Amino acid sequence: MLGVPRGSDRVAIKRAYFSMIGTFHPDSYFGKNLGGFTRRMEKIFQRLTEAHDVLSNPRTREEYEAYLGAVGRTRGFETPSQPPPSVEDLERLLQQAENEARKSPPPATPPAPLPPVATRAAPPPPRSPPQLPPRLPPAFPQVAPPRASLKPVQLVNDPVARRQALARKFGMAPISLKPAPPDEEKLRAEAARQSAVAKDLQQRYEHRKTAIRDHRVQRFIQVAEEAIASGNAVSAMNSLRVARTLVGSDAEADARITELENQLGATLSENYLQRARYEESNGQHVEAARSYTRAAQGRPSPDVLRSAAECYLKAGTELRLAGELMREAVQMAPDRTDLRLSLAKIYEAAGMPQSAVRELERALTLTPGSDKIKQWLKRLERAGV
Repeated sequence: MLGVPRGSDRVAIKRAYFSMIGTFHPDSYFGKNLGGFTRRMEKIFQRLTEAHDVLSNPRTREEYEAYLGAVGRTRGFETPSQPPPSVEDLERLLQQAENEARKSPPPATPPAPLPPVATRAAPPPPRSPPQLPPRLPPAFPQVAPPRASLKPVQLVNDPVARRQALARKFGMAPISLKPAPPDEEKLRAEAARQSAVAKDLQQRYEHRKTAIRDHRVQRFIQVAEEAIASGNAVSAMNSLRVARTLVGSDAEADARITELENQLGATLSENYLQRARYEESNGQHVEAARSYTRAAQGRPSPDVLRSAAECYLKAGTELRLAGELMREAVQMAPDRTDLRLSLAKIYEAAGMPQSAVRELERALTLTPGSDKIKQWLKRLERAGV
């Protein structure tokens, strides 16, 4: 309001105050018709005076600065679109770890060994015709066979058929075109070796992937610890969220993450409680109700929920939300009379007298001798409920 930096002394605060009230004090425009601006200027002057008084008193200034500190420690959860720089460091670390994991992609699952396929054996090289001894002149004159026994000569163009014919002619064993049967034992041994190699590669890959994941989890836990120690709740929360998604089956790391989450929740709850009390004491009931609600999220408590509901009731707004908060508080402690009375008060303010009567009757069963509850019930009965 005064436009002075934090840490300014009383002299700087007073100088800033007097330099501004000369513009916004209504008496500066005495005799002039300001219309609706008169009331606006009065409100501004009132706020300037309140700021001056708060900062000039050591006790109220200390309370106000503590409130600003609590606001700063929790602001990141209300404006997630502007993360602190430490979140970017976490993202770079995560990207680096993912790049390392991609350097060794998992081997493909080895396919089942296929049945051996008979391959066509290459034909043997052509044999040169056998060298026959030189033909001697016949000792006896040769007699030509009868023409009836001669068969017409057929020219065969297939070289394989010709070789087969030559083999039969000279009494050689026929050439087999079928390949030798494969060695089944060798094929099975080779398939087993390949399967063992693939299994070993898969196990080594899984081991390395697990080691990288564990390293990343520990790194994020360390960042969360450092962030909690330095009061950077936003960075701590983001680190724990990433660690939670990566933890896997590591029970020790999971327990440590849970411990840090509880610690962070308690820290945030205290910061929001500090904010809520200051806002409530300064008449900012709606803001106080929201801060009480956030405090209850970090550390559920029926008393904190009742404070949030009653702040909404004092502000005269969000009565439905106030009723939901009080019902949650009653569920947490159903045997507490004061909680049921607060719920009945909200029901009555919201125009739900029958629901208020039911809560008062339940409160009367818990405290049978309460004259306050009896008078309250009689008042509602006279009103025709």
